Amino acid sequence: TVTDANTCTDTDEVIVTVNSLPSATITPSGSTFFCDGGSVSLSAPAGMTSYLWTGGATSQSINATASGTYTVTVTGGNGCTNSSNIAVTEFLVPTVSITPPSPAFCAGASQNLTATASSSYLWNTGAATQTINISTAGTFTVTITDANGCTATDAMIYTIFPTPVVDLGPDVTGCNGSSLSFDAGDRKSTRLNSSH
Repeated sequence: TVTDANTCTDTDEVIVTVNSLPSATITPSGSTFFCDGGSVSLSAPAGMTSYLWTGGATSQSINATASGTYTVTVTGGNGCTNSSNIAVTEFLVPTVSITPPSPAFCAGASQNLTATASSSYLWNTGAATQTINISTAGTFTVTITDANGCTATDAMIYTIFPTPVVDLGPDVTGCNGSSLSFDAGDRKSTRLNSSH
């Protein structure tokens, strides 16, 4: 109501409606922490008139495949807008190797195999230690899991060299000053001079 200098008055009214902001809460399909090569789907609430994500996507859901903060701005049916964001973390897959790299050892011997240091280990032998001892040929595989839950696998094929056969023949007796000849096999011979 207004009154002018002549004391005349007039009245008017306006109705103000305050619309609620739409929900912009982002819902991940799973963990927002994943290993290299993984992903997580991020979804804004359904029923909005428009969506705008970081990077320009305009769909209700996007697939996040890399670390970063993802933001969505939604517009509700009443024309109001709201935004929210969510952080996503991608962990690198660990590097794994088996040492020693030598793929062979002699029959009757054994070999220690050691995997790259990590949080946990699982060999195809069933062992769950960083180092195992082998005495047979075969393919040996280890899967390591790091503190982030990411895994990596390596395998090595180990062979066994057969023990060489050495046969010098029966025991012999010789005279002092005489010469004796012995054949050690493999096309090699050794000549020994007897001194007693």
